[in-house]
Amino acid sequence: MPTTDTYREGNKGNGSFQLKVLKGLQKIADNSGNNSALTTAIAALTSAVSDHQEFEIKLVRDPNNGNEVYQQRNEYDETSDSWSISYVDVTGATVVPTVIADLEYLDPDAVLNLILTELQTLTGIDFATETTLASILADTTSLDGKDFATEVTQQAIDTKLTGVARTPNFIRPTTASNIAVLTYDVSVSNVGTTDGTVLGGLIKPGDTLNFDAGALNNFYAAGTFTYDATGTEFLIIYNS
Repeated sequence: MPTTDTYREGNKGNGSFQLKVLKGLQKIADNSGNNSALTTAIAALTSAVSDHQEFEIKLVRDPNNGNEVYQQRNEYDETSDSWSISYVDVTGATVVPTVIADLEYLDPDAVLNLILTELQTLTGIDFATETTLASILADTTSLDGKDFATEVTQQAIDTKLTGVARTPNFIRPTTASNIAVLTYDVSVSNVGTTDGTVLGGLIKPGDTLNFDAGALNNFYAAGTFTYDATGTEFLIIYNS
């Protein structure tokens, strides 16, 4: 149960206790006759202590309000020779505990250690170590075998996403051959009257075969598409 007397027990109120002692000495000096040197010295000390008013803060927990933690502010007022106690929450707003006698004092070091422990528990990581940071970097780099922090990687991504002009082509072969250039998509139609072959497979009259390498600049290597239009006629369309 927090009380002002218990709170200040170990240090006698610090500045307030010293100030009371000096005031007592001042009264003795005032009643001891002509002792101006002692009076002047005590007055100087009293002023010095007065200029440094005591202000103390403790952390307390309120079990009657969801275990909210407040700052208990204890301030000594030299004019009234008394202590005043106030409470503020984490936002700095003044609060009035329901039952002051139920408040529990907290050890600030213990609170900080508890916060650190909870943070570490969230991910099982010790945020304070350089080893942890190195591990995170290694995991990120291994996602695609690339270092995402480099300008080279960013330029490679830009290249893949940037549109490129293509050249449209079409031919009408009646013999066997292949498309001798790199291509991105190919369409082959048998517009003749007999069977032919594409990539070694049969293509009958009226059939059409479409091939697309897909997005992000995928392509077919030069010479990939072989065909035989002997005895018939193909219409082949492709982008290079």
